[in-house]
Amino acid sequence: MARSVSFAGERVALLGSDAGFVNDEGLLVRRWELKFVWFNPLWAMLTIVLGALVVVGVRQRWASRVAAAGFAVLALVVLLVQHVDYVRDDGSVQVVSTASNVAMWVGLALAVGLLDRSMRRGADIVEPG
Repeated sequence: MARSVSFAGERVALLGSDAGFVNDEGLLVRRWELKFVWFNPLWAMLTIVLGALVVVGVRQRWASRVAAAGFAVLALVVLLVQHVDYVRDDGSVQVVSTASNVAMWVGLALAVGLLDRSMRRGADIVEPG
């Protein structure tokens, strides 16, 4: 689990053992780590809100369009940020790319946009006139 050092900042840290363990000599031994996305609380809250808009978009067309645009904006902003600073328990900082976040949000924007388009086409076929 990751947590942000600040609400909307670029510094993140892990909760707990910092993905490692202490050996018999008292040294922190790091395990191999694989993380796909990094979130600060702001990014997480925006992702949840946009996901809720996707659900609302099933009934209200505007909501899915707003969600798709929102995911695209998140992707663009994080692309411009380019990295987060991963702060380890020992105080060292590792720079981590935000490319995986960009890929996730671009994928969500495309998926929601295509879903909206598909739903509009289906509605046009079902509704007479």
